[in-house]
Amino acid sequence: MSLGGKVQTVLGVIDPAELGFTLPHEQLLYDISNLFVKNNYTGQDFSDLEFELPNMGNIRQYPYSVKKNLKMTDDDVIISELQLYKKAGGRSIVDTAANGMFACREKLSRISGESGIHIICGTGFYVDSCAPSYAKTMSEREMVDFMVKEITMGIGDTGIKAGVIGEIGCSWPLTDFERCVLRAAAICQKETGAPLVIHPGRNALAPFEILDILEKAGADISHTVMSHLDRTFHNNDDFIRLAKRGCYLSLDKFGWETSLYQLNPSIDYISDAERLKTLHHLVSAGYTNQLMISHDMCLVHRLSKYGGHGFQHIPENVVPKMLERSFTKEVVKMITENNPREWLTFTK
Repeated sequence: MSLGGKVQTVLGVIDPAELGFTLPHEQLLYDISNLFVKNNYTGQDFSDLEFELPNMGNIRQYPYSVKKNLKMTDDDVIISELQLYKKAGGRSIVDTAANGMFACREKLSRISGESGIHIICGTGFYVDSCAPSYAKTMSEREMVDFMVKEITMGIGDTGIKAGVIGEIGCSWPLTDFERCVLRAAAICQKETGAPLVIHPGRNALAPFEILDILEKAGADISHTVMSHLDRTFHNNDDFIRLAKRGCYLSLDKFGWETSLYQLNPSIDYISDAERLKTLHHLVSAGYTNQLMISHDMCLVHRLSKYGGHGFQHIPENVVPKMLERSFTKEVVKMITENNPREWLTFTK
């Protein structure tokens, strides 16, 4: 069956018009324990902190130093969180937890059905350091076949089919494994017409190198999202230069207001106010139809149950601020509905 002109969710194929307000880059269930970072700032061991009020300041400041903050496997918690998102106007969400991030996708059909939220899940592989051992022995063609199968036939025996390629994980510098995965993802996209999403390495040169590899392998750059740019670029010139390449630009760390970034301490994370200034600059430069926003929810403390903003942060808090900051309703709808819809629609 051709998927052209349709969106593939974990509950089946739908018309793109059904998507509505969409978060294009989130994780629902995940285990990123291998990203644990020892707290080297205060000399205190935060690894076994519990989610209790006196601990929340340290958990928010040093999120990767708390083991329980790096793993979410409770589908009941996520159902409740998505119900809050739906109450705030959310309709769809892309779970970009690729193979290597735990990706407990067999639970996603229940989560979607009970929350009432359309969920689109990914295929492919995360960064080299997280990749499952079986992936390390695959040839490029075997990787392509693996991803095509998860899109066209299903993920194992879950009955769920992937609706997006990615997030394809890239380090800086790229490893040979990651280059192979990028080429395989491009070929998979060429064969299936699926949307593609990239996790670039933590360096301003990374997105450009990745696009060069994808283009050479035959990817459709106009159907590709470059994620995490609000922790990758630090000046408007880089954003404009990437926008000219024709891909979608994702600012997807909304809700993260702590400047310390433990995975790369040389980078200072920006605030939501600064993210909106960057968005406004890109809108003014004529790139509205290439912009997306999300939260990249992959740490437990960011969920409502554990004291965070939850998935409803953008519709409840960010959108009103956008309207206060002279974004028109049409521009907001383009960024939160139209662009994700166009990206998630299969081209063949």
